[in-house]
Amino acid sequence: MLNILNKKKQIVLVDEDIAWLQSSLATLISPTLFVDEKHKLIEEIKERYSNLDKESRYTIESWLNGRYKTFLEKLLRYDKNIHNVVDFINYAFRWGVAGAIAQDVDYAYYLLEPIIKREKFKDEQISSYAFLTYGSVLFHYFKDASLSNREYLFFETKKSLLSSYSLAKNEYLKNRSAYFLTQLHSIWGDFSTAIIWYFKSLDCSDLVHDQFSMSFSLLFRDIDSDMVLSFNNLKGIFTKERVKNRYFWHFVKGKLSNSLAINHIDRFVSMLSIEDEKKIDSWGEDVENFFTTLNEYINLVVEPLNSHDSSKLQSLYFSSVLNSRGKAKVLFRMAQIQRFYTHDLSRAMLMASESNGLFFDSDRLGFMSSILLEDFEFEIREILNSSNKRFKNSSIDFYLNERDRKVVAWKRLVKEGALSGRFDEEIEFLEYIKENTQNSLLQQVLMSRLAYLYFKGTAGISEDGYMQPDYKKAYRYFGRLKESNPLADKYLQHPKLSIYLDIEKPSPIGESGYLLFEKRMSSKLLIVFSCAYSYMHYTQLREFYQKNRLNVLFISNPSFNWYHQDEWDRVESIMKEVVFKRFKKENITTYFGSMGGYMALRVALTYGLKAVVFNPQIDLNIWIKHRPVIATRLKPYELVHIQEFPISSFERTPIYIMSSSSVEDVEVFKLLVEKFSMCKKGLFIIEKIPDNLHAGIFAKVYAGNQQSSIINISNLLDRYSLDKKHEKIPYKIPKEMTQKFWQYINSSMRLRVIIQIDGGDIYSAGVKDSFVTKPTLYSLEDEIDR
Repeated sequence: MLNILNKKKQIVLVDEDIAWLQSSLATLISPTLFVDEKHKLIEEIKERYSNLDKESRYTIESWLNGRYKTFLEKLLRYDKNIHNVVDFINYAFRWGVAGAIAQDVDYAYYLLEPIIKREKFKDEQISSYAFLTYGSVLFHYFKDASLSNREYLFFETKKSLLSSYSLAKNEYLKNRSAYFLTQLHSIWGDFSTAIIWYFKSLDCSDLVHDQFSMSFSLLFRDIDSDMVLSFNNLKGIFTKERVKNRYFWHFVKGKLSNSLAINHIDRFVSMLSIEDEKKIDSWGEDVENFFTTLNEYINLVVEPLNSHDSSKLQSLYFSSVLNSRGKAKVLFRMAQIQRFYTHDLSRAMLMASESNGLFFDSDRLGFMSSILLEDFEFEIREILNSSNKRFKNSSIDFYLNERDRKVVAWKRLVKEGALSGRFDEEIEFLEYIKENTQNSLLQQVLMSRLAYLYFKGTAGISEDGYMQPDYKKAYRYFGRLKESNPLADKYLQHPKLSIYLDIEKPSPIGESGYLLFEKRMSSKLLIVFSCAYSYMHYTQLREFYQKNRLNVLFISNPSFNWYHQDEWDRVESIMKEVVFKRFKKENITTYFGSMGGYMALRVALTYGLKAVVFNPQIDLNIWIKHRPVIATRLKPYELVHIQEFPISSFERTPIYIMSSSSVEDVEVFKLLVEKFSMCKKGLFIIEKIPDNLHAGIFAKVYAGNQQSSIINISNLLDRYSLDKKHEKIPYKIPKEMTQKFWQYINSSMRLRVIIQIDGGDIYSAGVKDSFVTKPTLYSLEDEIDR
């Protein structure tokens, strides 16, 4: 009885601590606190948190936002040494701690002042470190500063970074200070000073990441500040040997025809030393292609020399050098040509829409609205004035009444409805105009925009922010545009439309919510579960439709509720009536990621099937914490969390998991590893990728070979599974190294490993030699065919 009372008392105390910490962390966000008050509150948080036992901390952390958790962990180590001080400050200010410090520059200085003045650490080097930290904090605010305080922040940042550079005794501090000073002067527009600091930073031996490609940013910031973001392979082009070699810049100069770029290159060359300089006549095919593409990009997109040359723009669009931002700019340039030179307004609207789909830019919304509200102003006003229809979008009335202030009216219409982020209002507006106009050209323009919105899913954004495509309407509009707009045929042939329409004719998405593609020569079945973005439709049809090498069952989630309650009953019915009547359990693999990964793992653990998953949302509370918009969707349901499944379920389920490096995925991964480590038997293949991509990480890693890779992974799980005559991995992890082994799995950024557990003994292949004491006998990389 006494133990029960103590536990109840402990629960009450934990609840009080949770409430107090939540309230205190929320108070930190307030900008009204003076710095000494803020410091006192943070010290109280630190003391309260440090006095909790491990179990209570875990309970509190599960209630708090993940970034607050990191903030608290760093706070506990704060004040121990200079590195912990800097680590805490960098995290707290540069990443905001979900607003805990509220971008309070004064408080940053409050913490750093004793270090800068050598009151806390009596060392010039540490003082330099503090100046650098404060300067980098100021620099990040300077980049986003308003005009009113931009000049003040520039000089304060410059003063702090110069102090750091002058006090620095090692190469790292000198390089970092010079690096930030380069960026500071470059953004300020002082190219001459920026380039001086750039070469000072290059003279240091300890260089920061991407140091050399900054030369690209410096050269072209005056031409186009975003151009540096439009090219993928900067690291391969700019190296120290090239950047510090005048012959390289003469080669680049010969490739470019822009006078401003050439002038900048001449100034670069004037800064170079001829020491250790080698004359090289050829810089490689990749460099040659890069600067040829760059020259075309400048001439056709940034500073167009030939406004009518669509063929060159088209070839530039398909260049592998450009990323999505660059492609968006090229496509928008083509849209401008279609409007102003060929007067194909429908095509221009579709190109501008797709350009914004690749990379959003509010100016492109203005361009699309100008096609409607300039070219068809009379027709639209006539329709609206003769109608009694009331729209959700209040800006339509404003547009009608403000005849003499067209610019204001257009901007409001763009911002508050038509051609904005409020797509339900835009659809209502565009559909109504289309149904009431007799102007065939206006109808084509409207259908171009509507078809794209339905195709992308932005036409039906749900209340919690997920896209809901309507492929039937997209197909209907693109079909009507086919003869007048050549781009429409491209969309009609897109797998999203052609595949969905092919399968919806014989088997419309209804209550059953599944599709089975049969491969009679195969006895194996792959079950693919829909994720949040595929919504009520089926995911990855393009990958498996027609060319599937095994039987594939697609299961959707029409209720969009992470397959809970009635949806789970439906899936269980499909498993019993469709799956198990035709396929043996050992021949079944479940697959997908995110919400689909959650369900793939849940079904596999329930029935003892093989699972191939990436970034599965096994703890939905974690996902709600990082994606609050889904809380309303899941609120009505009693949630099933996969980490609560019994250990016996994990022991009988062969699992492959791929994890990205995003905060929420790392949290989930650690929970799974904890489960794996508790198993006495089992088979787990783990792949960790140092990339923040969540939903598309598997497709990115195994681009073009997802189906083959899934089949090979499934075969690997069969090969080493303990439930049948299996192959044993010969390398055994020593008992004394077991804890270190699991720590290594959790801490590694990049990893491929097979883990076989038999009777509590761990056998592993694929771990790096830095951990194991013998060379690895097997490599997962050799097993999975990319």
